[in-house]
Amino acid sequence: MAGNYWDRRNLLSRRGLLRGAGALAGSAAFGSFVAACGGGSNKPSAGGVATPAKSNPVDAVDLSGKKIQLTFWHAKSGAKGDKLNSITDAFNSSQNVISVQPQFQSSYTDLYKKLLTSVAGGQLPDLADAYPSQVSEYQSANVVVSLDDYIASNKYGLSKAEQDDFIKAYWTESVYPEYGNRHLSFPFSKSFLVMYYNSGKLKAANVPKTPDQWSWDDFAAAAKAMTAGSTKGWAIAIDASTFDGMVFSRGGKLISDDQKHWLLNQQPGVDSLQLYVSSIRDGWGYKTTQTGSDQVDFGAGRAALLLATSSNFANQTKEVNGNGKFSWSIANIPHANGGSPATVLYGGSVAVFKSTPERQLAAWQFIKYFTSPEVTADWSVSTGYAPVRQSAVLSSKVQAEMKNTPPYGVLLTQIVQYGKPETTVRGTQDTRTFIEDAETKASTDPNTNAKQVMDGVVQKGDQALAQG
Repeated sequence: MAGNYWDRRNLLSRRGLLRGAGALAGSAAFGSFVAACGGGSNKPSAGGVATPAKSNPVDAVDLSGKKIQLTFWHAKSGAKGDKLNSITDAFNSSQNVISVQPQFQSSYTDLYKKLLTSVAGGQLPDLADAYPSQVSEYQSANVVVSLDDYIASNKYGLSKAEQDDFIKAYWTESVYPEYGNRHLSFPFSKSFLVMYYNSGKLKAANVPKTPDQWSWDDFAAAAKAMTAGSTKGWAIAIDASTFDGMVFSRGGKLISDDQKHWLLNQQPGVDSLQLYVSSIRDGWGYKTTQTGSDQVDFGAGRAALLLATSSNFANQTKEVNGNGKFSWSIANIPHANGGSPATVLYGGSVAVFKSTPERQLAAWQFIKYFTSPEVTADWSVSTGYAPVRQSAVLSSKVQAEMKNTPPYGVLLTQIVQYGKPETTVRGTQDTRTFIEDAETKASTDPNTNAKQVMDGVVQKGDQALAQG
């Protein structure tokens, strides 16, 4: 995930908390609470499209005359948080039944910690901003609503054409094989790992290829060529999703098909970690000191290349305009020599937690509004997140922004189609910590043995999968 939101150590003894929640789920009180929420009788087809059942319990729920106030925990700060509040206000004003109250939780790390505690204690919000791998952890306590019946509802759902309008990769990411291919989340704020580059420094270094053509060897050569004076080629931000994207771009896989063994110590993973080591050893890369400092350094001209989330457009523009005021753009991340382009798809999804049939339906109504073509287009243009609907990409608002903001246009025309979702299986959270520890070691110790370190990541990660 972007911005290194994940905790470095086993936060709040996650499995202990979830074991406690599981025990609570077995109690009579919690059992009644869950039973009142409805199940989810619709199973998605092989393509992940929910189809109507003969009797859908969601169709029987009626919100007429109700006044329902929902709580939505999220981690969107600054301009993104302001836009989320604005969209929520518009939804609240559009009808007189449902009122959604967004509650900012400081950071994704804090939100994850708070939700783990809430899962164990039974005091959950109605909706939450969550990465898919987090949703898998929450659902181990059986507290997440399966959205299949809501999607397939004749009364409240999405038609086949509407389902097909969602960007396929986002839709697929919301289906969880570990839990019977259920829709346990829904697309919300999607972004991609991209490469930011300083156009002026690139031109001055006489790099022969354009960035969209680079292999990882070309990346290293360009970073070396642009390292001069106070400028380094690559500002390294520690983030497991960046590493995952590098593995994808080298033609690698993160996990075995049965999701029981990590494959991160195969050659694509080893080569990816070695890039960190080489950059430090040879002096063209450096590890940044805190979240966001890579953007600051890029904006000030102290770094010529970044690997970061595409949703940083607004922040990056602000940093450049306030400091160096130079020309910059983005490209897809480099790829293996002779390989095909690939990058990682990430960003928050939204999950609904079990409560009552009425509250759950109200939450679904808000999700439908937020992901409607008009609203997702507005959200995308205002925040830099990618639209979640194909029709939104073709809207006049998005098309105009593509012309006015070239990096945004590059994202939607040259990068989105190469995005691959990350692993969601339980045990992923712990393994992300192991990956980030490996990144930290490799970007601070030039004598790091990349193969040995990745062997260690896989050994600990497989243990986490087995315990999941």
